[in-house]
Amino acid sequence: MSSIRLQEVFHKQTSIKEAFVHGRLHCHFARCGEYDNILPDDRATILCRTLRESAIYTCEYYHNSEENSDDWKKVIVSTFQFLCIYIDFGGLVTLPSEYTKNLGEVLLRLAVSCCEISLVPLECLAKVICELPFLPSTTLDTITDALRQYNNKTNEEDVVRILDTLHVQLQGSIPSRKWCPAVSLHRVAELLQQIKSGQEYAKQ
Repeated sequence: MSSIRLQEVFHKQTSIKEAFVHGRLHCHFARCGEYDNILPDDRATILCRTLRESAIYTCEYYHNSEENSDDWKKVIVSTFQFLCIYIDFGGLVTLPSEYTKNLGEVLLRLAVSCCEISLVPLECLAKVICELPFLPSTTLDTITDALRQYNNKTNEEDVVRILDTLHVQLQGSIPSRKWCPAVSLHRVAELLQQIKSGQEYAKQ
Protein backbone atom coordinates (compact mmCIF):
# COMPACT_ATOMS: atom_id res chain seq x y z
CA MET A 1 0.00 0.00 0.00
CA SER A 2 1.24 3.47 -0.79
CA SER A 3 -0.08 6.90 0.08
CA ILE A 4 0.45 7.68 -3.60
CA ARG A 5 -2.59 5.51 -4.34
CA LEU A 6 -4.73 7.73 -2.14
CA GLN A 7 -3.33 10.79 -3.89
CA GLU A 8 -4.53 9.27 -7.18
CA VAL A 9 -8.03 9.12 -5.69
CA PHE A 10 -8.00 12.86 -5.03
CA HIS A 11 -6.69 13.62 -8.51
CA LYS A 12 -9.51 11.52 -10.03
CA GLN A 13 -7.03 9.08 -11.54
CA THR A 14 -8.97 6.10 -10.24
CA SER A 15 -12.62 5.05 -10.06
CA ILE A 16 -14.98 5.71 -7.14
CA LYS A 17 -15.08 1.96 -6.51
CA GLU A 18 -11.28 1.87 -6.17
CA ALA A 19 -11.43 4.98 -3.99
CA PHE A 20 -13.54 3.06 -1.47
CA VAL A 21 -11.06 0.18 -1.54
CA HIS A 22 -8.13 2.54 -0.86
CA GLY A 23 -10.09 4.30 1.88
CA ARG A 24 -10.97 1.02 3.60
CA LEU A 25 -7.39 -0.24 3.34
CA HIS A 26 -6.15 2.91 5.03
CA CYS A 27 -8.71 2.40 7.81
CA HIS A 28 -7.55 -1.18 8.40
CA PHE A 29 -3.89 -0.23 8.42
CA ALA A 30 -4.53 2.71 10.76
CA ARG A 31 -6.18 0.30 13.19
CA CYS A 32 -2.89 -1.58 13.43
CA GLY A 33 -2.06 1.08 16.01
CA GLU A 34 -4.31 -0.76 18.47
CA TYR A 35 -1.85 -3.66 18.62
CA ASP A 36 1.66 -3.39 20.00
CA ASN A 37 3.32 -6.37 18.35
CA ILE A 38 1.54 -6.74 15.03
CA LEU A 39 4.57 -5.45 13.06
CA PRO A 40 8.31 -5.29 13.70
CA ASP A 41 9.58 -1.80 14.50
CA ASP A 42 11.07 -1.12 11.06
CA ARG A 43 7.83 -2.06 9.27
CA ALA A 44 5.76 -0.10 11.79
CA THR A 45 7.89 2.98 11.12
CA ILE A 46 7.28 2.67 7.37
CA LEU A 47 3.55 2.22 7.94
CA CYS A 48 3.36 5.26 10.23
CA ARG A 49 5.15 7.39 7.65
CA THR A 50 2.78 6.22 4.92
CA LEU A 51 -0.31 6.89 7.01
CA ARG A 52 0.95 10.37 7.90
CA GLU A 53 1.47 11.17 4.21
CA SER A 54 -2.02 9.90 3.46
CA ALA A 55 -3.52 11.99 6.26
CA ILE A 56 -1.74 15.09 4.92
CA TYR A 57 -3.01 14.42 1.38
CA THR A 58 -6.51 14.00 2.80
CA CYS A 59 -6.38 17.27 4.77
CA GLU A 60 -5.01 19.10 1.74
CA TYR A 61 -7.80 17.78 -0.46
CA TYR A 62 -10.47 18.66 2.09
CA HIS A 63 -9.18 22.21 2.46
CA ASN A 64 -8.75 22.95 -1.25
CA SER A 65 -11.67 21.19 -2.90
CA GLU A 66 -14.69 23.34 -3.71
CA GLU A 67 -16.64 20.65 -5.52
CA ASN A 68 -20.07 19.47 -4.40
CA SER A 69 -20.97 16.68 -6.82
CA ASP A 70 -22.18 13.22 -5.79
CA ASP A 71 -18.87 11.69 -6.91
CA TRP A 72 -16.99 14.22 -4.79
CA LYS A 73 -19.13 13.30 -1.78
CA LYS A 74 -18.37 9.62 -2.36
CA VAL A 75 -14.64 10.39 -2.28
CA ILE A 76 -15.16 12.24 1.02
CA VAL A 77 -17.10 9.30 2.47
CA SER A 78 -14.40 6.85 1.39
CA THR A 79 -11.62 8.78 3.15
CA PHE A 80 -13.36 10.52 6.06
CA GLN A 81 -13.30 7.46 8.30
CA PHE A 82 -9.56 7.02 7.79
CA LEU A 83 -8.80 10.60 8.80
CA CYS A 84 -11.01 10.32 11.89
CA ILE A 85 -9.29 7.09 12.95
CA TYR A 86 -5.92 8.78 12.44
CA ILE A 87 -7.03 11.70 14.62
CA ASP A 88 -8.49 9.40 17.27
CA PHE A 89 -5.15 7.56 17.57
CA GLY A 90 -3.34 10.81 18.32
CA GLY A 91 -2.33 11.69 14.77
CA LEU A 92 -3.12 15.39 15.11
CA VAL A 93 0.34 16.14 16.51
CA THR A 94 1.95 14.71 13.35
CA LEU A 95 0.10 16.97 10.91
CA PRO A 96 1.54 20.31 9.67
CA SER A 97 -0.13 23.35 11.22
CA GLU A 98 -1.30 24.69 7.85
CA TYR A 99 -3.58 21.65 7.53
CA THR A 100 -4.93 21.66 11.07
CA LYS A 101 -5.68 25.37 11.48
CA ASN A 102 -9.38 25.09 10.55
CA LEU A 103 -9.66 21.33 10.31
CA GLY A 104 -12.40 21.08 12.94
CA GLU A 105 -14.74 23.32 10.96
CA VAL A 106 -13.81 21.61 7.69
CA LEU A 107 -14.68 18.18 9.12
CA LEU A 108 -18.01 19.51 10.40
CA ARG A 109 -18.88 21.01 7.02
CA LEU A 110 -17.98 17.88 5.09
CA ALA A 111 -19.80 15.53 7.46
CA VAL A 112 -23.01 17.51 7.20
CA SER A 113 -22.76 18.04 3.44
CA CYS A 114 -22.27 14.30 2.81
CA CYS A 115 -24.97 13.05 5.17
CA GLU A 116 -27.55 12.79 2.38
CA ILE A 117 -25.64 9.90 0.79
CA SER A 118 -24.04 8.29 3.85
CA LEU A 119 -24.11 8.51 7.65
CA VAL A 120 -20.51 7.28 7.90
CA PRO A 121 -18.97 10.79 8.17
CA LEU A 122 -21.46 11.75 10.88
CA GLU A 123 -20.77 8.58 12.84
CA CYS A 124 -17.01 9.07 12.53
CA LEU A 125 -17.23 12.75 13.45
CA ALA A 126 -19.20 11.95 16.59
CA LYS A 127 -16.33 9.75 17.75
CA VAL A 128 -13.62 12.39 17.35
CA ILE A 129 -15.48 15.64 17.90
CA CYS A 130 -14.12 15.86 21.46
CA GLU A 131 -10.61 15.97 19.99
CA LEU A 132 -11.33 18.95 17.77
CA PRO A 133 -10.84 21.66 20.44
CA PHE A 134 -7.18 20.58 20.49
CA LEU A 135 -6.82 21.94 16.95
CA PRO A 136 -5.37 25.45 16.52
CA SER A 137 -8.09 28.09 16.10
CA THR A 138 -10.76 25.50 16.87
CA THR A 139 -12.59 25.86 20.17
CA LEU A 140 -15.96 24.63 21.35
CA ASP A 141 -17.29 28.03 20.29
CA THR A 142 -16.10 27.58 16.70
CA ILE A 143 -17.49 24.03 16.64
CA THR A 144 -20.91 25.08 17.89
CA ASP A 145 -20.89 28.14 15.62
CA ALA A 146 -20.14 25.87 12.66
CA LEU A 147 -22.98 23.54 13.63
CA ARG A 148 -25.34 26.52 13.81
CA GLN A 149 -24.07 27.78 10.45
CA TYR A 150 -24.47 24.45 8.67
CA ASN A 151 -27.74 23.63 10.40
CA ASN A 152 -30.66 24.01 7.99
CA LYS A 153 -33.98 22.37 7.21
CA THR A 154 -32.31 19.76 5.01
CA ASN A 155 -29.72 18.47 7.46
CA GLU A 156 -31.16 19.60 10.80
CA GLU A 157 -31.78 16.03 11.97
CA ASP A 158 -28.19 15.08 11.18
CA VAL A 159 -26.76 18.04 13.09
CA VAL A 160 -28.90 17.00 16.06
CA ARG A 161 -27.58 13.46 15.66
CA ILE A 162 -23.99 14.73 15.99
CA LEU A 163 -24.87 16.69 19.11
CA ASP A 164 -26.92 13.83 20.56
CA THR A 165 -23.99 11.47 20.14
CA LEU A 166 -21.56 13.95 21.65
CA HIS A 167 -23.96 14.54 24.55
CA VAL A 168 -24.25 10.80 25.26
CA GLN A 169 -20.48 10.30 25.00
CA LEU A 170 -19.78 13.10 27.44
CA GLN A 171 -22.34 11.82 29.92
CA GLY A 172 -20.88 8.32 29.91
CA SER A 173 -17.24 9.13 29.21
CA ILE A 174 -14.95 6.13 29.51
CA PRO A 175 -12.51 6.43 32.46
CA SER A 176 -9.55 5.46 30.28
CA ARG A 177 -10.38 8.19 27.77
CA LYS A 178 -9.10 11.67 28.58
CA TRP A 179 -11.83 13.98 27.37
CA CYS A 180 -10.93 17.50 26.37
CA PRO A 181 -11.75 19.81 29.30
CA ALA A 182 -12.75 22.56 26.85
CA VAL A 183 -15.84 20.55 25.88
CA SER A 184 -18.61 21.50 28.30
CA LEU A 185 -21.48 19.05 28.69
CA HIS A 186 -23.71 21.96 29.71
CA ARG A 187 -22.82 23.97 26.58
CA VAL A 188 -23.48 21.00 24.29
CA ALA A 189 -26.80 20.29 26.00
CA GLU A 190 -27.74 23.96 25.67
CA LEU A 191 -27.07 24.05 21.92
CA LEU A 192 -28.84 20.71 21.46
CA GLN A 193 -31.91 22.06 23.24
CA GLN A 194 -31.86 25.26 21.16
CA ILE A 195 -31.89 23.33 17.88
CA LYS A 196 -34.49 20.83 19.08
CA SER A 197 -36.68 23.68 20.32
CA GLY A 198 -36.41 25.24 16.89
CA GLN A 199 -37.54 21.95 15.35
CA GLU A 200 -40.57 21.76 17.63
CA TYR A 201 -41.47 25.39 16.85
CA ALA A 202 -41.25 24.71 13.11
CA LYS A 203 -43.68 21.79 13.45
CA GLN A 204 -46.37 23.97 15.07
